[in-house]
Amino acid sequence: MLRRPKAAQIVREALEFYNGDAYSLGDWVVMPNHIHVVYTRPTRPVGKICKDFKSYTGLVINRWIGESGPLWQRDFHDRYARDPGHLSNMGFYVLLNPVKAGLVEDPFDWEFSSIHDYEEGYKEDLRRWYRQWRERFWTAPVFMERS
Repeated sequence: MLRRPKAAQIVREALEFYNGDAYSLGDWVVMPNHIHVVYTRPTRPVGKICKDFKSYTGLVINRWIGESGPLWQRDFHDRYARDPGHLSNMGFYVLLNPVKAGLVEDPFDWEFSSIHDYEEGYKEDLRRWYRQWRERFWTAPVFMERS
């Protein structure tokens, strides 16, 4: 379902809607069959955030396609950031997920990603870092401080 641009846009808008209320939104990407989201400062448990998000987006997408019933899988996978470097690498994992999945060669070619919130000059440095560290991603040094 998320291959459809309108469905991906609904998800994007919901992520942005909850920003500042349920969490502080970091990096995110909408993939064809799942999403990745990095956030900080949650105001409620992650299970409640996921339930609210899935309920809302499922309802809106189902209305759009004229269907009913579950859209999302019941479960979710979470990962706790151990330190600022780990949090930074989580963000890069999210941004580079479309490349890792073989959907694009350049992460800036994937439309539904927070990568577009960064300046264009960031692109070459990110590519270079990814090429060097893709096999040892979680142990990579922090790429650079991001604002």
